[in-house]
Amino acid sequence: MKELLYLALDELSFLKASYGEARLVEIEEESIKVKNGVLESITSSQTKGIGIRAFIENYSGFAGTANLSPKKVKEAARLALAIAQAKKTAGTKALPFQPPEKKSGNFKTNFVIDPFEVSLNQKVNLLTQASRLIQKNKLVKLVQASLKFSRTKKTFLNLLGSEINQTFLVSGGEIFCLAIKNNEMQKRSYPAAHGGNNRQAGYEFIEELDFLGEAERLNEEIMALLKAPDCPAKETTVVIGSNQMALQVHESVGHPLELDRLFSLEVSLAGRSFVKPEMVGNFQYASPLVNIEASALVPGGLGTFAYDDEGTPGQRYLLIEEGWLKDFLSSCETAPLLNLSSRGAARAESWNRIPIVRMTNINLLPGEKSFEEIISEVKDGIYLETNRSWSIDDQRINFQFGVEWAQEIKKGKLGKVFKNASYTGITPLFWKNCTAVGNKNSSILWGLLNCGKGDPMQIMMVGHQTPVARFEKVEIGKRK
Repeated sequence: MKELLYLALDELSFLKASYGEARLVEIEEESIKVKNGVLESITSSQTKGIGIRAFIENYSGFAGTANLSPKKVKEAARLALAIAQAKKTAGTKALPFQPPEKKSGNFKTNFVIDPFEVSLNQKVNLLTQASRLIQKNKLVKLVQASLKFSRTKKTFLNLLGSEINQTFLVSGGEIFCLAIKNNEMQKRSYPAAHGGNNRQAGYEFIEELDFLGEAERLNEEIMALLKAPDCPAKETTVVIGSNQMALQVHESVGHPLELDRLFSLEVSLAGRSFVKPEMVGNFQYASPLVNIEASALVPGGLGTFAYDDEGTPGQRYLLIEEGWLKDFLSSCETAPLLNLSSRGAARAESWNRIPIVRMTNINLLPGEKSFEEIISEVKDGIYLETNRSWSIDDQRINFQFGVEWAQEIKKGKLGKVFKNASYTGITPLFWKNCTAVGNKNSSILWGLLNCGKGDPMQIMMVGHQTPVARFEKVEIGKRK
């Protein structure tokens, strides 16, 4: 297969491309779903192909092929270069692409148990047992449990002589239940909603999730929600749990700091950003307690790699330092717009997509206080956990999040449960009102499978390691 990549590059070199790169991507996936204790589906898929990007000066063209014959690979290389030439001839605006230095290296996910070697019977039995434990509650009308695994192999070569081989193994799962009482439905999820939690790891991560052990807690909490009053509407102190903080960071920090948004290169689907390039170093994004990093080096993170899809090494650096805006997520196309080098954040969903700026692992760094200390300092407030819905405008500034679980905080103690809770905010004002960040004991690494961006759409896996955090003057209320 590697010879086909060399063939593509030889063709680009012969045709006088100023720069070129070729990526071979092989993806194997398996998904298992159980509904109400009965197997609903087992799906598996495989895809393999080569993506080729060619440049004439700064004008780029891209083409891919799943037909891995020498003839078709050479045709794809010629097509990529022809697209670049057409852009130049048409006089379209070109971004100042700056390729990375020549690099060679390898990366492979560390794991103990290969999930593709675990029998389907074992996986299905786990999900059915967990589902049936929850179904003992007659008010529960739906229990859905799922597992998902993927293995991605990438080989990257370019005309500079780089050669990079990487293999990523991802395992994850989710279980959730819906219960109905008095014509009202409530939902409770574990370990999180919207796909659960996922990790670069083997089947050992599924064992750590302990679906069977958590089933009884889900039962108790869904019953508590059915009996709970609606969340009151008021301005108050909120303590946000680790899982909800992951989505808060994702939507109101990660996306706004993708550099392509700042230059209106991502307008058609995902929008712009309220952040401007000149804000770096002189804009207070959050309170001094807030430090947020971008890191491709977190063990087990879904945004972890040795090299991105342009061949730039994975990096760890601060986006926000003690509340101040410090940096952006960038690529070889976007970083030169600020006379900078790429931060290694260019990734593509598969062989048939171009690399664009994507989050790696965007992490809220831990503070010093325990969860118990943060709660004990609240006289009157509310604790929020597990996302149920979200909405944020295309500038990434006005947001509203609904959550599955809310608890009153009175005189430093957690109290009664509320249902249908939501909170709203304006991104920089919200973050400036952060008054506590939990320590490492409250920090959990979350893996999201479904971050969407690009046109055509690209679905990317990203990671967030987040502790609990406390915020003042937050508007809460009943989720509409």
